[in-house]
Amino acid sequence: MLSIGEAVHEPVSSNLPSEEDLREFIDLSLNLLCIAGTDGYFKHVNPAWETTLGYTREELLSRPYLEFVHPDDREATVAEGAHLASGRSTLSFENRYRCKDGSYKWLLWSAVVRADRGLIYAIASDVTEQKCEEARLAAQYAVTRVLAESPTLTRATPRILQAICEGLDWSVGAIWRVDQKEKLLRCVETWHVPSAQVQDFDRDTHSRTFTPGVGLPGRVWLQARPAWIEDVTRDPNFPRSSIAAHVDLHAAFGFPILLGTEVLGVLEFFSHQIQRPDRRLLEMMSAIGSQIGQFIERKEAEDALRVYARDLEIARKRAEEATRAKSEFLANISHEIRTPMNAMIGMTELALATQITREQREYLDAIEGSANALLSLVNDLLDFSKIEARKLQLERVGFNLRDALEDTLRVLAPRANQKGLELACHTYPDVPNELVGDPLRLRQIVVNLVGNAIKFTEHGEVVLRVQAESVRDGETQLRFSVTDTGIGIPREKQAVIFEAFSQADSSTTRRYGGTGLGLAISAQLVELMGGSISVESQPGQGSTFHFTARFEILEPGMERSPVPWRTLTDLPILIVDDNTTNRRILEEMLTNWRMRAVAVESGAAALSRLKESLRTNHPFAVALLDGHMPDMDGFALAERIRRDCRYAGLKVVMLTSAGQPEDVTRCRKLGISAYLTKPIKQSELFDVVINTIGQPLTQRPYATQQRNIAGAAPQTLQVLIAEDNQVNQLVATRIFEKLGHQVTVASSGREALAAVQARKFDLIAMDVQMPEMDGLEATNAIRAWEKTTGTHTPIVAMTAHAMKGDRERCMAAGMDGYISKPIRVRELAEVLAQLIVPAHRAQLRASVTDQEDDVIDEAALLAGVDGNRQLLHKLVRLFLADYPLLLTEIKDAIRRNDIGALARAAHTLKGSVGNFAAKRAFAAAQRIEAIGKDGDLGTASDACVTLESALALLSKKLRELTLNSSMRKTKPKEGARKRRGA
Repeated sequence: MLSIGEAVHEPVSSNLPSEEDLREFIDLSLNLLCIAGTDGYFKHVNPAWETTLGYTREELLSRPYLEFVHPDDREATVAEGAHLASGRSTLSFENRYRCKDGSYKWLLWSAVVRADRGLIYAIASDVTEQKCEEARLAAQYAVTRVLAESPTLTRATPRILQAICEGLDWSVGAIWRVDQKEKLLRCVETWHVPSAQVQDFDRDTHSRTFTPGVGLPGRVWLQARPAWIEDVTRDPNFPRSSIAAHVDLHAAFGFPILLGTEVLGVLEFFSHQIQRPDRRLLEMMSAIGSQIGQFIERKEAEDALRVYARDLEIARKRAEEATRAKSEFLANISHEIRTPMNAMIGMTELALATQITREQREYLDAIEGSANALLSLVNDLLDFSKIEARKLQLERVGFNLRDALEDTLRVLAPRANQKGLELACHTYPDVPNELVGDPLRLRQIVVNLVGNAIKFTEHGEVVLRVQAESVRDGETQLRFSVTDTGIGIPREKQAVIFEAFSQADSSTTRRYGGTGLGLAISAQLVELMGGSISVESQPGQGSTFHFTARFEILEPGMERSPVPWRTLTDLPILIVDDNTTNRRILEEMLTNWRMRAVAVESGAAALSRLKESLRTNHPFAVALLDGHMPDMDGFALAERIRRDCRYAGLKVVMLTSAGQPEDVTRCRKLGISAYLTKPIKQSELFDVVINTIGQPLTQRPYATQQRNIAGAAPQTLQVLIAEDNQVNQLVATRIFEKLGHQVTVASSGREALAAVQARKFDLIAMDVQMPEMDGLEATNAIRAWEKTTGTHTPIVAMTAHAMKGDRERCMAAGMDGYISKPIRVRELAEVLAQLIVPAHRAQLRASVTDQEDDVIDEAALLAGVDGNRQLLHKLVRLFLADYPLLLTEIKDAIRRNDIGALARAAHTLKGSVGNFAAKRAFAAAQRIEAIGKDGDLGTASDACVTLESALALLSKKLRELTLNSSMRKTKPKEGARKRRGA
């Protein structure tokens, strides 16, 4: 036995393959091996040829091999044969050979030639499956690309048919749509290769319809899956078989277009060859069918979205047109209603100011009350309509919260007093005071809620409370509560009272009137302020309305607790009021100012505490007495205090009710130091305490709006009224004449312009809506003319328009003031005081020289306050405390390029300066105001330097004036003491 090593080294015997071995090798090969002659016939083929093509060896050898080649590939095959005959080898060549069943196989050839023997030795591999897979993938990619690029199914359909036919090398394609209504398939598109002569088959296809299960399309529709027919000419369920045979179409397959499980259509394709079913192809076509279904769904969704977007755009335009028409209607109806209302209210006010009988006064009072009620209703309807039309926008202005609320309640105080109700405002100490928001709309909400509370309360109290829910990032959310002791609201009505035109009692026998709009408007205004509104109520126990609102805090960091005043810290003050809420509010105010407050509920308790204060040698400095209390009211208590000499140093401040003029008379008779009207305003209470104890006013806990005190006798103004309506002309003329002014009337803007150019006027009252040239155009023309003359006449808009933006348009046109019709005497007088009084005081200073010693006209200044030096001193103290803040605002506005803030601050400062007949300072402030209005800040810095210099001189002169005045007051007393000593 040989070892492995010996076996390896054993000489190998000659073991070369025999001819039989080689023949067996050839016969067993899976590749197609052949020897072909250059004469075009096979000389030898192995058994793989029979297995692959289905022909016998004899059939293959007996016929030229070119007959088995696909007609489309014969030319290339002949060329490749010539290539071989020239002596070159073939490494890779593809063509198609026909099988005995009529189908074709793709063969990949490698070959060499023995030219000397006239033989070609070749080997071929069957690559049919590889070529089919490539074709499938190419077709799928082509369809995917078509779907991605096509905007519509109509554009995509022919390209899908073309892509599949060309990718798979099939000749004809068709797409069928399911008609769900008639339950039929209809051909919507066909495509065929240009070389195919299939026009007859194409026409026949377009003319046919199929029901489920009939023909290839019907079969696919019914089964909802792909189907394959090897030869349609022999298929019993193919109605087009004869025409297909005529155009030489054989193999066919179809697949459904699916959306989920629903068949939307069918695609079918045809080939000129008989082909066996290709399972892999059918799976891929099934995926393509679902892909097309998703494409249809997406395009339908896009079409629906486009339709929706188009409809939405049409609806938006219609809504805008409707809103525009509604706004125009509101503006017109406002003008048309306010024009006769102007005559009704204006003439009634004028008539009430004349000598009339008691009966006539009753009639006129009734007319005025009804007119005011109608005007209130019109305003509510306009507000509601503006909110509904999304035309109402909130302002963003700085305001003092406590002043705004307290002033609002003061307007409502007479109504509360008529019913004997206590009306109070309790703003918690931690609530920020200087805010940015819309104070007018906040006032509207408060007036509505508090007004309703007064209306539905017969006895007890109505209290407005304000708390800070949150303060952060320069914003605060405040919670407002209005509590009453009235009739209450049933639970089932609480959900509907905030709806428009809804009331808790809507019956014809209801006791309380109203439209039901107030709470609806309030609810929507609260929503605009970023808050919500709600109510808590029990019938017979009263109601509490809550609402929240968001505001910005003005200049964060500026709010701070008041610095203690040396003489005010621990200042002992006695509060006497029978109402618990009022006592609590007053006590909280005084405590917040570092004063020592003691509160009692009656006159008897007050006398007891006063006696105790004398016994402990801690007397009270000030006593705040409620004028109306049971048993012993404030006036009786004040009389007792006045008669007791032990309380000679006690200062008494009476708290009286609004609408009680007799209270003021009683205060004067009793020598009471001061009186305040309920509800108490914090800033006014502070001023009263300061003035009562004689403390110099160097700092105030809360800023209040400066008032323009026009103490001088009213001056006659030359007024031009531009108004086209004769009734309104008469009303305006009588009101201005009642105020002591002389009137000239122009019936149009063009006449007004001509009148201004012809003579000088002190004021122009301009209607906005006039023929030929309206008020805005006339104002623009007047301002343009004034630039050539260097003059400026104040123009006040006097309009029946009351829509959002009317005031802004008037101011933008160059007007100085705005008053809406109906015109009220008091409102007009206030506007005149703001615009005209400072200007006339400036004219009084025209004779003052420009020398430093003559900064103010002392004679004119004293005349302006009726010689009241104490009032003058108070004005000076207020001015010296306020003007540095206004000057800082002006500088900040210039630095920020904020022309609006600059004009407002300069206007306020101009009004303050106008009280002191200071020519330089007034002119400097007026110049900066004009810069702010014109919007040109190029010269603002220089103007600010001039203003600051003029204010420095003015403040110096005012301090000297008040000091000299004080010395003059003390000198006679010293002289008298000397005389008594002598």
